[in-house]
Amino acid sequence: MSATAERLHLLHEHIRLSLLDRKRAISSGAQPDARAVDEIARSLDTLCQGIEQLEREQQQLESNGVLYVPPFFSSPSRTSLC
Repeated sequence: MSATAERLHLLHEHIRLSLLDRKRAISSGAQPDARAVDEIARSLDTLCQGIEQLEREQQQLESNGVLYVPPFFSSPSRTSLC
């Protein structure tokens, strides 16, 4: 796994835990913290940008013949989540 992928995985975990904390707070009747919501939104934007960067790197490796992706995984229906 590349360093970028590892950082994105850690960011994913941070977002997941932040969302769980937010859910717990709302369940207990507390108002959502606007700063926490903004932080989650920024983290999601960063995660999407990182995923898009990894996709571009993968496409570059595929086009250079450095990376082989079986036809099943390289179908035209594959789209970005962001």
